[in-house]
Amino acid sequence: MKKVVLSIILLFFLFCPFSVFAAESKLIEGGASPNLVPPETPVTFFTIYKDPQGKPPVYVKLVMRDKPFDMKKVDGDFITGARYEYQWIPKEGDQGSEFHYEASDGKDTFRFPLYESGTLAPPNVISQELNKNKIYLFSKDSDKPLVSFDAKTNSVLNIAISADGSYWVAKAGNMIYFFSGTNPEPAWQYQCSNNQEYSGWVAISGDGKYIAGGCNNALHLFTKDSNKPVWSYQSAQEEYTSIYTVSISKNGEFLALGTTTANNGGLLAVFSKDSDKPLWVHRFNPGNVHALAMSSDGNYIAAGTHCPDRKIYLFSRQSNQPLFEYVASEGSPVWSAAISADGQSAVYGLDSAGTYEGVLLFNPNQKTPAKKWQTDWWVRSLGMSSDGKYIAVGSGDHRIYLIDKDKDLQVWQFETGDRVGTVGISSDGQYLVGGSKDKKIYFFAKESNKPLWEFQTDSWVNAVAISADGNFIVAGNGFAHYLAEGQHEVFNNPNKPFTAGIESSVTSQKQTEQDIGLPKSDEKASRGKVPGMLFGVGFLLSLLTLSFYLAILNFSFLKKIKESGAKFNRARFLSLLHLNTKKVAIILSVTTGIFLVLTLASLIFNEAPRSYDRGIFSPLLRRERNPSEAPLSGAKGDKPTAVVTKPKEDAGNQPALNQGEQNLPSDKQGGGICGNNLCEPGLGETKESCSKDCSAGN
Repeated sequence: MKKVVLSIILLFFLFCPFSVFAAESKLIEGGASPNLVPPETPVTFFTIYKDPQGKPPVYVKLVMRDKPFDMKKVDGDFITGARYEYQWIPKEGDQGSEFHYEASDGKDTFRFPLYESGTLAPPNVISQELNKNKIYLFSKDSDKPLVSFDAKTNSVLNIAISADGSYWVAKAGNMIYFFSGTNPEPAWQYQCSNNQEYSGWVAISGDGKYIAGGCNNALHLFTKDSNKPVWSYQSAQEEYTSIYTVSISKNGEFLALGTTTANNGGLLAVFSKDSDKPLWVHRFNPGNVHALAMSSDGNYIAAGTHCPDRKIYLFSRQSNQPLFEYVASEGSPVWSAAISADGQSAVYGLDSAGTYEGVLLFNPNQKTPAKKWQTDWWVRSLGMSSDGKYIAVGSGDHRIYLIDKDKDLQVWQFETGDRVGTVGISSDGQYLVGGSKDKKIYFFAKESNKPLWEFQTDSWVNAVAISADGNFIVAGNGFAHYLAEGQHEVFNNPNKPFTAGIESSVTSQKQTEQDIGLPKSDEKASRGKVPGMLFGVGFLLSLLTLSFYLAILNFSFLKKIKESGAKFNRARFLSLLHLNTKKVAIILSVTTGIFLVLTLASLIFNEAPRSYDRGIFSPLLRRERNPSEAPLSGAKGDKPTAVVTKPKEDAGNQPALNQGEQNLPSDKQGGGICGNNLCEPGLGETKESCSKDCSAGN
């Protein structure tokens, strides 16, 4: 028997290396920095590759719109983490794109983010000056501002107003500004931190007495009389990274908080105004909270999450377990929400919905949408009348919509000059307000899509609100709703190529596999390895069990264990098996041998090439892309794809080939880009067909 055991051990070491049990090679983090840049400013994409055996990868690539870009190792070692970078210098008019990273060790493919369709938010290229931010108060009867407060470089994230318009509050940069009536200066202001902030939110009770102030890392409850918080709720032990949204009931009795974290594990917390201790907390694992709204009495909370959760939720204040949850779209986060005064109707807006049924209506007793409405792009702002009948919608398709919940089609729509990131509606649904990237504020009566008035500001309008009685409107300039938009063939058509740049070392927000803790990891990319690992573990455990059993039989110092085992073997349920030492040894040996065979077979299987390991463009690894998205053009040294997605057959939107591209062979048009300062002879570019690229200098 000892010879059998030794033979098994020898075979294991010869044919089954410890790599069966070794940790996989991984991409453990990634990002792009800086995330917000003007044209001609370098953006560095980076990722970290680790291999427990210190082996270099076959490749590490940045993938944008299904096109790969080779990355270069710039620092570190493969055991502790090697940093790979790719640099892009955007030109005027260039737009970023969602992206992910991909690497291969020759056997398997790894990606970051880990979940199969996951992408990271694109870098934002902004030509607009971001220091012309103002906060406005209007009467419904005039387009002349009653108040125009200069917030300077503090971009307005959101704004809220009391029911009668007597009090209003804004979150702008790292400041919270509280105003009273038509006083041109804030009644008080609160500085959240010494750093610029690009997140946070504010809300105000109907009577204006209580203010929920969400700074980057803390929720504060204020009264209208003082900038000293009544209480504060701060992140403990990295419970969350930043506050994205807050809400308060009309009576001011209850507050809700939605957060983001670096690992996508956002939380929803509900409070009473009497305590900084949450009534309850619900953690989304994973999914940052982007959408949040609370009914007037605080009894219902509508919430929606970002990737990868992408779900619609409705909660009762009595429990942290949702009344329902609903997967709105496989590829679109839930960005906005609004709810009726009694909580019996809740509406949610999707960001870049693949089907563009971007507005969904729910009732508390239904787990599926009561109704859906279509827009032509994202919905990042919603408003709902107190009875739930009327819904205001702001969309990336440049339109403001008025919806009657009892009708299948919109009541009307109005087209602005650019994306609409913010809307509001009066309590009775009689008046609407909208703010657009075209720098205008629009005010409507529900009877007509012709504005009662419009006001031209100096920058993008990022936040608007209207008093419950419709008599007063507040607005602010900012940019948050116009970032990370994705691509659309009509409204945001990204046709610009990437260009190579110098290398630099930058840092970005860290995301690790351990932090993400995803239940939806990329199973398809590693499903061949998992059985092998399980069989290997089974072999190791059975081998250890067999070895320990033989040791008990042969070593006197284990005599007590042997006697206890013999006594246990005489128990009624085991005595029926008539086991003896020889039979037990045979059973353990056979089990060990079976696991060895299965382990070896799995190793052989894993060594064989698998189609889903061998290409960046494999459908199993590819993000489900909106047909409207066009592939990026290649940087120097890249091998462009042969696929070019065409826009819809619309002569008004069909981009014309430039002169150089018209001269390319038909099968190369759309591959080489004449005018990108890169001579691409492999794609048909010559001095004759594209002199601007193929000059002596290029």
